Amino acid sequence: MRVFLRLIRDNKSIAYLLVPAIIYSTLFSLFSAFLPYLAGISIDNISSRNFVGLRVTLLIILGCSIVTAILKLLSARVNNLISYSLANNLRLMSYSKVSRLPIRTVDSKGQGDMQSYIVNDTEVVSDGILLFLNQFFSGIATIVIVFILLLSIDWKISAILLLVMPVSLYVSYMIQKKTSGSFKKQSQIRSDMSNFISETISCNKEIRSFNGTKESIDLFEKASNQYRDVSRKAVFYSSIGNPTSRVINSIVFAIVVFFGANQVVSGIITIGALTSLLAYATQFMKPYNELANVFTEISDAKASLSRIYSLIDEEEMPYESNDFTPSTTSSAPQIEFKNVVFSYTKGRPVINDVSFIVPKASRLAIVGPTGCGKTTLINLLLRFYEPDSGTIYIDGQDISTLSREEVRSRIGVVFQDTWFNDASVRENIAYGKPNATNQEVEEASKACHSYGFISRLPNGFEERHLNTNQVFSEGEKQLLSLTRAMVCERSALILDEATSSIDVLSETKVQNAIKKVMVGKTSIVIAHRLSTIEDCDNILVLEKGRLMEQGTHSELLELNGKYSQLYKCYNN
Repeated sequence: MRVFLRLIRDNKSIAYLLVPAIIYSTLFSLFSAFLPYLAGISIDNISSRNFVGLRVTLLIILGCSIVTAILKLLSARVNNLISYSLANNLRLMSYSKVSRLPIRTVDSKGQGDMQSYIVNDTEVVSDGILLFLNQFFSGIATIVIVFILLLSIDWKISAILLLVMPVSLYVSYMIQKKTSGSFKKQSQIRSDMSNFISETISCNKEIRSFNGTKESIDLFEKASNQYRDVSRKAVFYSSIGNPTSRVINSIVFAIVVFFGANQVVSGIITIGALTSLLAYATQFMKPYNELANVFTEISDAKASLSRIYSLIDEEEMPYESNDFTPSTTSSAPQIEFKNVVFSYTKGRPVINDVSFIVPKASRLAIVGPTGCGKTTLINLLLRFYEPDSGTIYIDGQDISTLSREEVRSRIGVVFQDTWFNDASVRENIAYGKPNATNQEVEEASKACHSYGFISRLPNGFEERHLNTNQVFSEGEKQLLSLTRAMVCERSALILDEATSSIDVLSETKVQNAIKKVMVGKTSIVIAHRLSTIEDCDNILVLEKGRLMEQGTHSELLELNGKYSQLYKCYNN
């Protein structure tokens, strides 16, 4: 249970609520336990025709019932507050942790895993904690208080119940031990399934185009069958607890009836006392049923909480203060790579001793076959990854001495795959500059040829749900990305294959927009379509992570090397 103690330490502002939670549960059990005792006295009052005593006892019962109802309400309120506050904190901790993880760690974990940690596992933890708070403390208090009251009525019957208690506890422990491993395995398979579903849905077109639907269904069926088998096993073990406890309860009840009846016949106890004993026998054993259920739920919650903390314990990127003063100058920076080496897997460099300079306000293109390291260079410049060796400079300053936020505040990016959040068109365009005015947004959209198709939308710039409603074509999405880049007013610009997925007609509009956005900026263009980079100031040719050639379009054609071969292949 160390993981739960850690949860308490991490949430001290909430943990103090455990004190009133325990107090309310204990008092609730105390007042509830007195009701059978008072009921027995009432029966004896009726038998002895003591109606004055009966009225007093009934008034006390009424008062105890009202107090128990109030305590139950207070207990439920505090328990809900603790449970849902802890779950909320876990969600926030998990989600914020993802933003602090190295990109390679995020890449290594599936999208489904991340979603499962943040949503599913926190829900399981919340349910487990809520059940624990509702039943554990009150259950323990009930066992102790009821046993004391039983002793006051008949110590022999109390001794019998005390002998039965270890058996019930042992049964609960063995069931919990069996279910713990099953629930842990169930949680892992559930996460794998979530990851698989996320991947196959996002790549649904590709799967269908390669006739891979049957294969994906077969793989999912296999995973689903595994989940079914593990779940059945986990539920089977957990379901044993309740009927087993009921059998023990029935045996205990029969024993109490047998011995209690003999005590009544012998005149040792009254009918009212026997009634109280029977009620207490049930009340005494009931918490064992509940505790068995609590142990099962806590086992599941423990497995989920361990998974959440496995994410939280992942090594973070080195801490960097984001207290920087944004540059007041809008002048384009000089960018330099010097002897940069980088590898995703140790010993297998994907960037090997690359050096080049991008002068201020110039345009650099990077070309080469797929997998040569073009996008990796951009990832290094944006500090998504850190070089194994070598240095990257912006205006002569080593970017490792700058915070990631500061580096990215100077560079605008237009990716191949356009991303929109669940906001309006206007808010998406102003995403990198939230304080952008409506005039800035609309002027940028006119310059980038996106104003026309935005205006034709039913709600214009206020249109929402851009991802789900398939509002825009691929070309229009790229124009919106360029509009966003123009509004951001960054002094450097990266275009990562911005025209690779659009048609020829759209390419003309996009190219015109690109030229407007690039004015006065230091620009780096990654391109497969070589016709789009002919007027760049410098072109780098990469192959297997090495810089093979560089120069202008005409210089590289004259060289008749790698670039010339690529260009001829492209034109053919």
